[in-house]
Amino acid sequence: MSGNDESRGVRSRLRELGSYLLELSEEDTSFSAGATDGWIFSSVERKDVDDLPRLLWLALHEYEERTRRRSFLSAEIFGEPAWDILLDLFVAKVRGLRISVTSACIASQVPPTTALRWLTVLEDHGLIAREPDLLDGRRAWVQLTECGFKAMSGLLRDRRKRVSQFDFQATIRDS
Repeated sequence: MSGNDESRGVRSRLRELGSYLLELSEEDTSFSAGATDGWIFSSVERKDVDDLPRLLWLALHEYEERTRRRSFLSAEIFGEPAWDILLDLFVAKVRGLRISVTSACIASQVPPTTALRWLTVLEDHGLIAREPDLLDGRRAWVQLTECGFKAMSGLLRDRRKRVSQFDFQATIRDS
């Protein structure tokens, strides 16, 4: 894929994300028991649920930035497949999507055997769980565990807080 094609793809994805965020801002944000999939929000407090759209945006932004830098620098010098997998699974969980092991491997942007090793490492650390597809024995699903979701939410919240503080300090310094 050429740099122009990749740039167009990133711009298209960012436009899609912008539209999604606009839709979210116009939706009723009151969550009732029947309004959400319980498995996503079962152990998450209300204040944290209200924060999920911002965390989703941050995770998508982080993944897009990581993808974009590959158009300027060789992908070989960036080796964080576990982080790419965790970002992908976080986005999927917030959106209520299921991710196959194959899709998670693609998201890692490394060879499949390397990605599979990283999935095993993440599973051994209790951050993800695999489950067989009951309709297709050749496929398995992967998702963040409750521990993985809490860790990613906490990390993204902390990152957002630090970025906000940095922006605030820069504004004061520049004024």
